[in-house]
Amino acid sequence: MMINAEGSFAKKIAGSRNDLLFLVNGKSKKLEYWCIVAVDRLKLDIFKRKLGGAMRMQDYGKVLKWGYGSEPPESVLEEFRTKAA
Repeated sequence: MMINAEGSFAKKIAGSRNDLLFLVNGKSKKLEYWCIVAVDRLKLDIFKRKLGGAMRMQDYGKVLKWGYGSEPPESVLEEFRTKAA
């Protein structure tokens, strides 16, 4: 599984929680996926060190949304922008 976290995405949608919300992209069994993870503050350092390797997102926090494809739909992004406002 390949994973990339976009920290700048968190700034767009999470306001003051931008240090805990990550958009993660990966591949599992040749299928691309994305997920938005609210990382537990106590697990943040471990989460950041594990990025790029195989990992279960739910071990580091709560998976708020996920789906197949390389990027979430604009409607999902808008949902988080609205919640952050």
